[in-house]
Amino acid sequence: MNIWKKVNEGSGNKLGIIRDYDNQPNAKKQHDKYNDDKEICVRTTEYYTLEPEIVNTGDNYKILKNKYGDVFGWNDMTAVQLTEAWKNAKATDMFTICKDLASGELEGFQMPKHIQDVIDFLSQESEEVL
Repeated sequence: MNIWKKVNEGSGNKLGIIRDYDNQPNAKKQHDKYNDDKEICVRTTEYYTLEPEIVNTGDNYKILKNKYGDVFGWNDMTAVQLTEAWKNAKATDMFTICKDLASGELEGFQMPKHIQDVIDFLSQESEEVL
């Protein structure tokens, strides 16, 4: 991030970083020191990883289960079980979900707050601050 700041100083460019907590409070503190909400916005999951945050946001559990129950075998799973299954399959399931999000196939899906904060930050004009 130091290099990014030097290269982009005064450019109006922004950097958004979304990171998993991974039970690393010291790493979170190190990243948070760059979080100035003008050029860099760093947000970290509250949970260990991203999946439980997505599943537990809004109606996402129901949306994911309805859309992917048959595809990923999530039909009869609780939110906790779905989260664990997703973590174990991570890349393949995430790729499918991201493609469907990008094409608008997950109506009602909500981003977890930490991700939405970064999206909002990157969408704002340079003068504005979160």
